[in-house]
Amino acid sequence: MNWIIDIMAEAGYDTVLEASPQLKKDDPMFCPVASHSWVNEVITSAGAGQQLLVDTLAQRAKSLGAQLVYEMVGEQLEKDENGRVTGLLAHPVGSKEEYVRYVGAKGIVLATGDFSADKDMMRCYCPGIIDLLNPEAGEKNDYNVGFTWGGLYRGDGHKMGLWAGAAWQRTYPNAPMTLAVGTSGPANRTMGAHRGLLLNKNGERYSNEDANGVFANLAQRHQPGMLSYAIWGTNYAADAAPWYATGMIEGKDEPLSPEAVIEQWDAGAIGPLPQTVVKGETIEEVVEQLGLPKDAAIDSIRRYNELCAQGHDEDFHKKAEHLIGITEGPFYGAVGGKPEFLTVLGGLRTNVNLQVCDENDEPIPGLYNVGTMVGDYYANTYNFMVEGNNLGATCITFGYLTGRDIATDSFK
Repeated sequence: MNWIIDIMAEAGYDTVLEASPQLKKDDPMFCPVASHSWVNEVITSAGAGQQLLVDTLAQRAKSLGAQLVYEMVGEQLEKDENGRVTGLLAHPVGSKEEYVRYVGAKGIVLATGDFSADKDMMRCYCPGIIDLLNPEAGEKNDYNVGFTWGGLYRGDGHKMGLWAGAAWQRTYPNAPMTLAVGTSGPANRTMGAHRGLLLNKNGERYSNEDANGVFANLAQRHQPGMLSYAIWGTNYAADAAPWYATGMIEGKDEPLSPEAVIEQWDAGAIGPLPQTVVKGETIEEVVEQLGLPKDAAIDSIRRYNELCAQGHDEDFHKKAEHLIGITEGPFYGAVGGKPEFLTVLGGLRTNVNLQVCDENDEPIPGLYNVGTMVGDYYANTYNFMVEGNNLGATCITFGYLTGRDIATDSFK
């Protein structure tokens, strides 16, 4: 990371670490302090400075003589008679009247992001996320799409690689990156979910709630309507302290006070549903506002309070420290929307040198890939157990190593 830190410092940005969930090392949800980020007087939240890095590296590349071409769509790779990838055919965005040939004297590096906006590819390689895709994803094929949920890119680089003889990764399915946005209830840890009581739309408790946002979303996806409801008491603010928020800077930002947390709950409990939070003087009022079946929900809450009182979760085995009863009013509730999906990871079969490989695991000469599309780096789901891993490893570090090796002719 030193080279990036130096470059960003020269450009006037501070390198910071995103605060971890602050859990003990023996906790199954432990996450080390690992995510580098960049801030300035405008962007002050850790984890929100990726664009600063991209823009700074682009300016640095141009200052060193690199030519950056925008609004140009790569469509097909070219090979020579020996099977080496030597170039790329591309056309301007929105027009195929003319094509441009780019020759890769040393190699071609694919770094085209994911394939989540191609519904056919998603059905084939990541079918479990189909219900979370934006119905309009990929329709406009917007290469300048910013941070958006439900589908980003259409896998142009993956397709070019496959057409050039690349094999698909062995890990199946590809790992989706889902986040905690859809999960109901207040979270007291970064990248976390609500660790109090969660119910489904039938008023039933359905999981061990001691999970980060990704794993909480996985459980929520299997519930009726993919909906999750949280119910908690005013006592949760003090009993679940300290309160850390995503975007806090490690070693700088202090946890929120219980009073500040309650203020947030109250601010969200203004107006009719679907606001963030509902509030009532009794648990029954909250259940009614959430629209849950009264008898089932009250029974689930009563059972949960019994488990909290005895300090042992016989139903889902949640750790005792997270067994916080719903005991002091006013009481609160929230309903989460569908789990949010950002991107899908992996794709082309890739060796340790970031060379794209064929079905026999032989590297295709002249062809590399980096970033989100590197195959077999993740399995099952992106779990945020090492925050910033995708940006820090596959994008920044792998990009650096690949560029270095190509420049020094390490792999002919």
